[in-house]
Amino acid sequence: KRPTKFWGNVPEFFMYFTPEEYHIGMGFYQAEPATMERFRRHIDEHPGRFEKIVRQFRRQNDYVLTGDDYRKKIASQHSEIIQEWYQKRNFFTVYECKIGDRFYSAGLKQEIEEGFNLNAELYSFIIEGICNR
Repeated sequence: KRPTKFWGNVPEFFMYFTPEEYHIGMGFYQAEPATMERFRRHIDEHPGRFEKIVRQFRRQNDYVLTGDDYRKKIASQHSEIIQEWYQKRNFFTVYECKIGDRFYSAGLKQEIEEGFNLNAELYSFIIEGICNR
């Protein structure tokens, strides 16, 4: 649950599929610059906490960070692991898979739950940063 009635420019969980593959993830689409600035300020205020979340995310191999970087690098003293996220103009984490037997089984439900749980702490961190300002 979001801490306030904050609608619009917020990260979202998603799942979509085509005849050939499906995608599960979480992220921003067309994030406004002011929103990303609030997110970066939150990282600046809590770098250790954010790095812990990112390290946990990197321990798995299914979801990948994707998105557009700013053309001009934003100055920051953060570690390389944080820089990858800090330089994003928008981003999402995504798991892509070819449609097969699992898609038509109860295993898909488990896969979606695991993906959403994996992204939950990151989502909470983002919402905390962009909504509580």
